Amino acid sequence: MTRSNNKKLDFVGIGATKCATTWIYECLAEHPDICMSNIKDTGFFSHDENYNKGLDYYFSTYYNQCKDNQIKGEFTTDYFNDKCAARFKENFPDIKILVCLRKPIDRSMSFFYHAKFDSHHDLKDFDDLIKADTNQILEDSLYAKRLKYYYELFGREKIKVLIYEDIKNDPVAFQQSIFKFLGVNDNFVPPSAEQVINPTNVKTSRIYKVFHFGVIDRIKKGPFGMRLYRSAYARKMYYNIIEKPVAKMSKSLPDIKPETREHLNQYYKDDIEQMEKLIGRNLDCWK
Repeated sequence: MTRSNNKKLDFVGIGATKCATTWIYECLAEHPDICMSNIKDTGFFSHDENYNKGLDYYFSTYYNQCKDNQIKGEFTTDYFNDKCAARFKENFPDIKILVCLRKPIDRSMSFFYHAKFDSHHDLKDFDDLIKADTNQILEDSLYAKRLKYYYELFGREKIKVLIYEDIKNDPVAFQQSIFKFLGVNDNFVPPSAEQVINPTNVKTSRIYKVFHFGVIDRIKKGPFGMRLYRSAYARKMYYNIIEKPVAKMSKSLPDIKPETREHLNQYYKDDIEQMEKLIGRNLDCWK
């Protein structure tokens, strides 16, 4: 695919799902030196029908709002695969890569309930997942092989691996480390840095379901609905009016049975050890 000289993607976030990627996207979008795609999860490079439309379509659709002095980036959580890695290398060989990863058991459980909310499966409890015929949810928390391929294509200096569990310790420092990696002002403090955006316990609450399916879906189907839904101002209002108060009333996700946890500890053991070697960091917080 050919690329015009003025069509450059400076960085991309590739995953993983349920690893605070919406929060990271919002904080990046608030930085004055960064222009994020006008929606998160464009899916352009992962879906052939979009990718075949070409880069001119991509930039005119998602980056018309950008200023000349801003760097461009996006965050799509299904880019963490070999196909997308090859496409980024072909089109943007000097691109920087962001990937945020989470304790595998916790990520899988969070995604399980997220998918259950969206009616993508009919399993009652997370414990039932290990008995299912297919375990794509569990497999998606195996990170090492996919990360190794990105390392092989781009080199370590072009990839920043973020650990979800570090956010609690210091969310501002977490975001500023990303700004430093991207080469923009790393003293900037994004307004959303102290907010928890799109928590799974909120999405699975009954109050949220009623509001989401009864109001949000109707707004999105209106003539200006998607434009409103995609605006940064509307998302902030949504967080303050809906997610923040609902979060205070929502229960935590249910715990899993001890035998299920032990099974999954063994399932992820080798991959976690490979990850420790890959990124040169102790990951006891995942064990």
